[in-house]
Amino acid sequence: MSLKWDSELDELRIRRRTEILDEARELFLEKGLPRVTMRDISKEVGVSTVTLYKYYKSVDEIAAEVKRQILIEMKQFFNEISTDSTAYEKIINWLKQWETYLKEKDDHVRFQAEFDLYYQSQKLEIEQGYYLELFKINGNSIPLVFEQGQNEGSIRTDFTANELTAWTFINILGIVHQLAARGPLLENDSQLSTEKMMEMTIDSIASFIKRS
Repeated sequence: MSLKWDSELDELRIRRRTEILDEARELFLEKGLPRVTMRDISKEVGVSTVTLYKYYKSVDEIAAEVKRQILIEMKQFFNEISTDSTAYEKIINWLKQWETYLKEKDDHVRFQAEFDLYYQSQKLEIEQGYYLELFKINGNSIPLVFEQGQNEGSIRTDFTANELTAWTFINILGIVHQLAARGPLLENDSQLSTEKMMEMTIDSIASFIKRS
């Protein structure tokens, strides 16, 4: 009886934690990370803040869990790129996936941008492996794909594969975060649509990495 009771309690805790994360995620995506409190989350879940603190110590801990969830989902989103192409074409297709991701999941990107900005001076233990998964194309790391392109003759060789990867990721992630967080303002200031800004960014990266 004791083992059964313990098992039922564990299942209840898991369900409650899942419910908390689901409700918190909706609040983060709707209101924005900085504007969500433990009281907001407890109200949505239908529990007291005292009960909520039994499951999570802070909004920071909940936000970190939501960030992990989104990164795992991103891994699946970026998982499929045609293998019937050159390394250079694979990288361009990977960049275009960011454009599609921004269109379909702009609220997710906005949350990530807020998270990275909000916690930039803090060291939350977000699994770096999830980030590294975004550096893969069909199971191969982005640096390896760049190296393949250099060997094929389609990617410039005056920078290392790691340098090109870092530069490319910083540029694409930077514009995606900017557009998700400030898209309408940027469109108004620049008189360029979000789609056009993404197209120009991808074209500039493509031109830079391509071997002349």
